[in-house]
Amino acid sequence: HREAQADRTTSTTYLNFRRTFDRAVILGDPGGGKSTLTQLLCFDLARQISLAAANPKYGGFDSRDLRLPLRVILRTLEKRQQQNPSYQIFNYLIDEIRVHCDNDERLAARFLKQLLTLGQAVLLFDGLDEVLDVGARRDMATVIEQFTAVNASCPALVTSRIVGYNDAPLNDDYQILTLARFNGEEVRKFSEQLIRAISNEKIATAKEKAADFLGQTDATAGDLRENPLLLGLMVYIFNA
Repeated sequence: HREAQADRTTSTTYLNFRRTFDRAVILGDPGGGKSTLTQLLCFDLARQISLAAANPKYGGFDSRDLRLPLRVILRTLEKRQQQNPSYQIFNYLIDEIRVHCDNDERLAARFLKQLLTLGQAVLLFDGLDEVLDVGARRDMATVIEQFTAVNASCPALVTSRIVGYNDAPLNDDYQILTLARFNGEEVRKFSEQLIRAISNEKIATAKEKAADFLGQTDATAGDLRENPLLLGLMVYIFNA
């Protein structure tokens, strides 16, 4: 992630961001990895909770890694609100977890209230830009601000495309970061690992194929390769 501050740009690693953010907006290009970032946060935090539960005598877990991720897909929330104007973020979260609470809505609500009150959750709001109407997007931004203000002890993250974000921005409580594009080394590593994953090649062979791919695309698609989605598609086509 990169954060613009005056005339300079600062960078932070994924792990540092995961453990330190309080209120954050992640901006990025289409296919730049915004939703993937929220999914990765869900996976990593859930895995840490599982490891801690399986090893109760081990005291080396960071408490910041033991908060339950709660992900809200904003286009889905918007559709449900269109069908039922009284439908709120809390209703969405209940619907997402009730299957794990024996489909008991009251039990799910009590569990969520405890998590939110104690600050034991991480709130992830994915795809503000996918609320297409600008007025509706501004309303959604306000709803997110209100919900996270009430549950202030829980970190909150919102993702959006760069283009159009300023039409419906979050308030100044939210730190704005931009998801960095792949650099040359990351393009190489991604290509090697994806080729190995989809072709089941040995490491040495995957590296050779990746080098061939990079050589073929250096002159004509060097900038496109910096986008994770486009790079993945290009590698799949090359491998085929």
